[in-house]
Amino acid sequence: MLAGKTNKSMGRDIGPSPRTVETHRAHVMQRLGAQNSSQAVLVATSAGFRSPSPGPKVPQGSGTPEA
Repeated sequence: MLAGKTNKSMGRDIGPSPRTVETHRAHVMQRLGAQNSSQAVLVATSAGFRSPSPGPKVPQGSGTPEA
């Protein structure tokens, strides 16, 4: 969420369906008391969370990075 990715791209990156990502995003926003993604990001960054740094892409089920 902090990286500004869509539900679809997060699902592609970590595995679950975009609908599952959407559900989790809604729960996070509810717990943060945020009305929109911008507010959620502000709350998270003020609490010390940072956007993850891009690392090597590892295909699901594999322990080695893609070439």
